[in-house]
Amino acid sequence: MLKRKKVKPITLRDVTIIDDGKLRKAITAASLGNAMEWFDFGVYGFVAYALG
Repeated sequence: MLKRKKVKPITLRDVTIIDDGKLRKAITAASLGNAMEWFDFGVYGFVAYALG
């Protein structure tokens, strides 16, 4: 049987505060990348259906 390790609770010292501009830029980049992946998947599905 597997034994689980006890996880200590998160404290204020565990939290890292970052620049709001960098956070916004990272979220925007991740969102655009995700949208591009869904667009690519949709185009591939359409073309595969149209040619198949």
